Amino acid sequence: MMRNTLSTYGWLARWLHWLTAFCMLPTLALAAYMSTLEEGVPGDPQRYFAVLPWHKTLGFLVLCILVLRLPWYLRSLRPQLPTGMTRLQRGLAQVTHASLYGLMVALPVLGWLGSSAGPGSFKLFTLWDMPRLIPKDQAISSRLYDVHVVLGWTALALVVLHVGAAFWHQWIAKDQLLRRIWPPTGT
Repeated sequence: MMRNTLSTYGWLARWLHWLTAFCMLPTLALAAYMSTLEEGVPGDPQRYFAVLPWHKTLGFLVLCILVLRLPWYLRSLRPQLPTGMTRLQRGLAQVTHASLYGLMVALPVLGWLGSSAGPGSFKLFTLWDMPRLIPKDQAISSRLYDVHVVLGWTALALVVLHVGAAFWHQWIAKDQLLRRIWPPTGT
């Protein structure tokens, strides 16, 4: 079924969730890798500039998916949380989800703005030039990237928390929470 119910997510929400994950996880992994190659850190700067376009492209894809996902999320019924969850756990789940959605908007937008203000260009899939959103200004670009990096590490921490909580629910609490968002198997 396409629509969510009080007990499970519909197929559209499930696929949008996993499509987001399959774009966001490599984006964050590339960012963590690039942080080991930045200026002043031992490494090959060519490798940094080789993966940067893919980081940008995947980040842009996260934003594109979110354009579809966010309205669906805001207008759809959400399954109820397990009854065994404490008030603190429920609050943490809500804050984590809201923060992840906010970061899925903020990170690509800040990255695109930082690229726009910087000396280089933003080529989608290394092929198509993306438009500059603001005029070139290296000082602004640096500040935008500083915020982008801090929020990126925050996103990584929240993703680890989110995945860890899903595993905890599945294998320790055994409340079948992960099953509700797992892609449909056709059975």
